[in-house]
Amino acid sequence: MKSAGKSAPYACGEDLPAEELKVNLERFFVFAVYFLIFDVLAFILATSFAASSLLPAVYCLVVLMAVAALLSSGRHK
Repeated sequence: MKSAGKSAPYACGEDLPAEELKVNLERFFVFAVYFLIFDVLAFILATSFAASSLLPAVYCLVVLMAVAALLSSGRHK
């Protein structure tokens, strides 16, 4: 026969209430957008060096403008 204490969770001898796990998805999505931007930039730069020398610079400027727009939006901390 099990008592109520035998099946209760144990944390260093203290009775702690179960807490709900809170995940900040907004920060995750901001990180995912930055990762996607730089991942696509790396792929485009790797494939564009055979083209005109101006094309990789234009791609970099477009990405820098996108990152600046994200940073100036002020939605994330």
